[in-house]
This record gives sequence, C-alpha cells and structure tokens, in this order.
Amino acid sequence: MKMSSKSRPKPELPPRVGTASLSSFAGGLAGSFADIVIVRMQRDAVLPVSQWRNHKHAVDGLVLMATEEGITIWLRGWGPNSGRAAVHTASQLASCDAAKRLLMDYAGMEDAVLVQLAASLLMGMTPATVTTPIDVIEMRAVSSSERQAVVNRIQQNALERRWKADAQGVSS
Repeated sequence: MKMSSKSRPKPELPPRVGTASLSSFAGGLAGSFADIVIVRMQRDAVLPVSQWRNHKHAVDGLVLMATEEGITIWLRGWGPNSGRAAVHTASQLASCDAAKRLLMDYAGMEDAVLVQLAASLLMGMTPATVTTPIDVIEMRAVSSSERQAVVNRIQQNALERRWKADAQGVSS
C-alpha cells in the first residue's frame, strides 16, 4: 500500500517542536561528555603551562577525566547542554514559518528563493540569540574545577556582576 502526502495531514507546530526538542535534549545529553573535553582542551591555551592538562586527543581526555576525577565527571554540565539543544531546536522551528510569513505579509515578497534565503537568515539569528546566555552558563559549568550546581553558579555570577557594578558606581 502506497501512502501519498494527501492521505495524512502535516503535523501542527506544537507537536513538531515538542518531539524535536525532546530528541535534541537527548542528543545534548549524549554529547555532553565530548563538550567537556573540547572545552578543557581549548582552555589549556589560556592557562599557565604548569596547569595544562596536555590531552593528546579527545579519547585521551575522556580516559584521564574518568581515571583522575571519576566517571561522573562526564555528566558535568549535562543540564545546560541538553537544555540549550532543546531551546535551540524549538526556537529554530518556531521562527522558520514565522519569518517566512512576516516577509511575505509585511515586506510584500513572494514565495521564492529570496524569501527562503531571508527567512533562513532570520531563522539562524533567532536560536543564536536565544541560546547565547545558556552557552555562557554551560561554559562556566563545564570549565569549572569546582563541583557546584548550575543554579548556584548563576546566582554567584549575578552577585559578582552586581558587586562590580556597585564598586564602579553603576546602578541598575
């Protein structure tokens, strides 16, 4: 039995966003350990030579992390990483049709290659803008040598920024 596109309706946006976000969350969880190694390998460049980890490659980094800090270190930052993946996918899917519709309705453009290109550019900017704060949180959680909950890290960062602003005479 052959199915045609006419025999089943196109899924609505909320179920598509939900399933895509769930799969992205799982993918973020699966790739979290690799992100930790990448961040640590990149961070060596800004550390003093005496503090370098000197990982030969990613697998070497994973093995050293597991032997020196325990296998649970691979899960550090999994929350922000998975959350970022889900938010990125959801905002990208939600902005795709909206950007195209706005360009056609308000800019008077017709559904052609130029609309697709402009909508794609807008669609790329949306998740990048939405996920930037999550990237900062994830980077701090993963690169830290301390074991600290992400929520505590956010609170500590906010307090530090507030103290700096007060010291400089800046009011918020």
